[in-house]
Amino acid sequence: MEGSNDDIRPIPRDPLRFELMQLFTAHLDARGGTLQDVNAQGEFLASLGQPLTRAVADSTLARGLRAEAMFAALVVSLGQITLIKQEDVGTAWTARRELAIPDYRIVLPDGTTFLVEVKHFHQGSTPTKPFPITRKYMTALRTYGELVGCPVKLAVYWERWNVWTLVPVSACDRGGRLSLPMPRAVQANEMGMLGDLHVGTRFPLRLRLIADATRKRTMDDNGEVAFTIRDVELYCSKRRLTGEREKSLAMWLMVYGGWEEKTTARIRDGELVGVDVIRTPQEDHGQGFEFVGTLSSLFSSWYLSSTSDANRVTRLGIKVTSGSLGSLIPTDYHSDTFPIWRMQQMPEPRRSGEPA
Repeated sequence: MEGSNDDIRPIPRDPLRFELMQLFTAHLDARGGTLQDVNAQGEFLASLGQPLTRAVADSTLARGLRAEAMFAALVVSLGQITLIKQEDVGTAWTARRELAIPDYRIVLPDGTTFLVEVKHFHQGSTPTKPFPITRKYMTALRTYGELVGCPVKLAVYWERWNVWTLVPVSACDRGGRLSLPMPRAVQANEMGMLGDLHVGTRFPLRLRLIADATRKRTMDDNGEVAFTIRDVELYCSKRRLTGEREKSLAMWLMVYGGWEEKTTARIRDGELVGVDVIRTPQEDHGQGFEFVGTLSSLFSSWYLSSTSDANRVTRLGIKVTSGSLGSLIPTDYHSDTFPIWRMQQMPEPRRSGEPA
């Protein structure tokens, strides 16, 4: 993903140096000793092995931490914020009880500031299962927000649907019943304020692999054929794409979008002419185009494929470029052969007196 020329960059720091020293200090507080104590240093290093092994083997922990990292990477890639900072780090002292510190603090270009608690939600075999939350936990999040003067929002990654929603924590409380059903989360979704968009185009999208006619390409009795690719073509509806930006965007939508895929072979006189990989929407609403997905869902498909191996988390985070996702479809983008529809969902108006 190519980035834009904006200046959202990480603030330089040396996490290994400082976090390691803080962990060692905590070890000394619990076990005794001094910074210069060689034996204490050895005990500390030896103590890291078992907890690290247990943490790496905890798939639930790995998915949760990856979701946190994925959200931050998504926000940076959309490029519509002034600041995103991890909130729940470092020691905090307070006279209040029952506090829960959200994961991130976000500042938008207009100065709007809020806190975000990120959750990875696996709905299992129940696709309509709402996201559960206890009153104690919700109150603890909101109490922290009140102390620091920032509203708290809940970012949920709905794994089954590959969907991100961002809602005020108050959306989890309707008439005293605590939960967040997906329809409510989608209706109240505020991901648009971070630059998220619904992206659509004409269909089908077609990747055509053309066989080299000078090489063997005859189908055998088992219906199998080996062939050499001579050329690759991309189509939107019936129009061939020729521009590099169009082709790059079309491949991105085909690989990471949510449309259904089928593959067909074109055979002539027992020889393979080519193979078509076709992506079509699950439903045609008769409007001339259909949405492929949101920028956030496209990004998540790419992120998950880059951090997984056979449904196992292999990495928590990957390097992203500021604004790369937001600039995927420039604001001045126009193409007659590959038209793009964009829809930005804005937050629903908050009723007077309704808590944040």
